[in-house]
Amino acid sequence: MRSRFVGEALVGAAAAALTLLLVHAIVAASNFDARDDVAPGLGPVWAAAMVALALLGYVAQRRLGERSGLVVAGLAGVATGLATLPLTAGLHGTPQPPFTIMRGDQQFRTEYITRFASTWHLDDYTFKGLHAFYPPAWFWLAGRTANLLGSEPWRIVKPFTIGTIGVSLGLSFVLWRRVLSPAAALAAAVGSALVLTHQTGALGLVAHSTQGWYSPYSCFVAVTGAAWLAATLTWTLEGGTRRGAVLLIAVGALLALTYYLLFLILVIVLIVLALGPRVARRVAAARLGIALGAIAALTAVFWVPLAVSVLKGAASQGHYLAPDFLNVSAGFDGPKALVVLAVAVAAALVLTWAWAASRAVAGLLIGTVVYQLISVTSLVFSENQLQPHRAVTMLWATLGAAVPVALDGVRREGVLARALPAATLRGAAALIAVVAVPATFLLGAQQGKDLVSGPLTIGARDPVDLKTAAQLNGYITSVTGRRPDQLTIVTEARGLLITQPYFGFLGLSARYSHPEAHQAARVKVLERAADCATPACTTNLLEHNRFGPIDALVLRRTPLGFELTTQTDAFPAPRIVTIDFPPGRLDPAVWTSARFGPDTAFVRRQTATAARPSSGRSGTRTHRPAPVSKRAGRPGRKASSRRHRSRRRARTPRSS
Repeated sequence: MRSRFVGEALVGAAAAALTLLLVHAIVAASNFDARDDVAPGLGPVWAAAMVALALLGYVAQRRLGERSGLVVAGLAGVATGLATLPLTAGLHGTPQPPFTIMRGDQQFRTEYITRFASTWHLDDYTFKGLHAFYPPAWFWLAGRTANLLGSEPWRIVKPFTIGTIGVSLGLSFVLWRRVLSPAAALAAAVGSALVLTHQTGALGLVAHSTQGWYSPYSCFVAVTGAAWLAATLTWTLEGGTRRGAVLLIAVGALLALTYYLLFLILVIVLIVLALGPRVARRVAAARLGIALGAIAALTAVFWVPLAVSVLKGAASQGHYLAPDFLNVSAGFDGPKALVVLAVAVAAALVLTWAWAASRAVAGLLIGTVVYQLISVTSLVFSENQLQPHRAVTMLWATLGAAVPVALDGVRREGVLARALPAATLRGAAALIAVVAVPATFLLGAQQGKDLVSGPLTIGARDPVDLKTAAQLNGYITSVTGRRPDQLTIVTEARGLLITQPYFGFLGLSARYSHPEAHQAARVKVLERAADCATPACTTNLLEHNRFGPIDALVLRRTPLGFELTTQTDAFPAPRIVTIDFPPGRLDPAVWTSARFGPDTAFVRRQTATAARPSSGRSGTRTHRPAPVSKRAGRPGRKASSRRHRSRRRARTPRSS
């Protein structure tokens, strides 16, 4: 068994590496451009190739029998490499990931990678002294890879996103292989990779974007989750080797640290299915306890501080509304191809319910629907949703894997299919396959088109200004003589926090803020500083507050002084807050300043005789206070203007 596993793994890895090289060579040689009118045509071609690889697995298994393992493993390796083709082609010619690093959720994701490129520790991506609260595994691996390669952290987002697509398929095959035949394992892995949610519209005021590979870490869990659940349930009920248990525990810990909301669905379904049968319940409970206990121990470094933060703070990640958060999807309300596939899945699972792998798939499908219902309930009664769109992604991926799993179990002991006459069973299996294969192809073709030339992929070519952030970084570090990861800043220029490991006094968004960050209280500190009557009062508040000193501010210049736009948590959308600093509030004797485009950077001098930065630096330094604003000096009027626009929304995909 061990030699078979090692042999198949080596063959699959070699085939994947060769296919990846071939994919990059073809894309580079063709000078592929996602903006060409013919670019979307790659989607159906890719989907057909993926389906063909799955069917070839059955042909090889039928002809070679027990000797087919290595051949099918090679086909799985080819599928692993080929899975990356659409997004590799779509992003050819740009270093940016889908939608660029400067918009939507890509902002905090890049900020997270940037943080981990500067430290091994599980620190929050924005706030100094706080532990990571967002699932860290994908970002930690990306950040440490950037550090190892000496790359700018933001440049790793694109290749890591593309690579995750292939890794998810490869890991799915490895996990399915523990409970399925080689051909069925390949078909299930390919199916889950093809059947994923699509981009459902252009990015407008209320944007609904793909919740597939735009969120690579959660999609990784969605694609591999059913395979892990089936393999772990089978081990819990039937036992297995110690090496197999170690693999399942290690993968479980990885999934938990990658996106724990989806992993919680897997765990609950696993517990229900493992403890359901009365036969050998005690033994199953013991194995289940070992597996979940080991996973909890391995991930305690993350979830224990997280639990403390949630109890002490206030989470805001689910405190917003999108129209589809009020719906519950069961697979019968999507595209026609998905409805057809869902019908075929329902029939196949009924015929094989008695088999553990089929029960795992069916249980997960039910679990994703129940999770959405719980999320709607939470939203209605507590104005807090549970990211139900991620569960929909898992629902789709599980539907993609379900038919190969069920058909592999039609001859298993105790299943309903065994009670059917042989001819009837063959006809039913053939009908299910004939219905499922074209439906999977059509869904895969649409996903391929989205990855190649969908709005997020095309958006990766939009202009991104990283030069200003680099200039600001050079100026701040020159004045302070300290590294970015030693400084806390307030900035209107988001690129500075995204591409450099500064600590932010404020989060990029209220929804991205740590539960213990107290974003609203931090905003109050800045409002009080702007309202001060004297520069000394302003400096004192910026240096001495309960959140720690601020080393630099980057503010937008206005006719009346300087402006900072930020957010506080509110429902159904964050409240926009604008803080105006009158001219002269930041004392030139304490704060040296320089202009960078529409912004001005104010950097706190480290000593009274701090050396001035080199005159060769970009930006014009200013040391003379501007005339006092009449607006700030009017009797009875505060210098800080707070314009709360609770219904204003950004033109970005919804938050993670």
